Amino acid sequence: MHHYAKAAANPSVSTICEVGYNWGATALIWLHSNRNAKVYCFDLPERLYTNATVDGLNGRYGGRLELIRGDSRTTIPDFAQSRGPRGLSCDLVLVDGDHSFAGELANVRNFRQLASCSGCPYIMDDCNCLKPSLATTRAWSAAVGMGFVVETLGHVTTGVRRRSQDFFDENERHSYCIGELKCQ
Repeated sequence: MHHYAKAAANPSVSTICEVGYNWGATALIWLHSNRNAKVYCFDLPERLYTNATVDGLNGRYGGRLELIRGDSRTTIPDFAQSRGPRGLSCDLVLVDGDHSFAGELANVRNFRQLASCSGCPYIMDDCNCLKPSLATTRAWSAAVGMGFVVETLGHVTTGVRRRSQDFFDENERHSYCIGELKCQ
């Protein structure tokens, strides 16, 4: 959360794009950390609580959240085309999508159409360079190898404390990879 909030708070960030809205945890971080940024989330509308959380966050944060519903492999290119070549660019991207190799690599390729060309930070969730066989790690490595992403911080693993009604994790590990997305 700390890294995400710090990245969003950068004054040069005005547009944040992410894949994987779910119930809006990271959207909340983006909206709260940057009072001016517009947040675009791409996700499948699978969960009953999604609409309620989108409405709640928009009510609290002035309508700065837009959920683009559908498979990101098609919605990101469609969104990029509808906004025109200079209509919108992402200043920060997080991908926490389907976690398949093909899906994550497609997200990297497709977000290149929307990335600001000034070194757009790109975060791929659940990427763990200590586990090279993970689909997300393989997609990250392939994207770096193709020059779509330039690693900046590379692999990061942090300790997470999580609590819910049913469990409490003191030392859960959360891994992600960080780089700069190169636009097309």
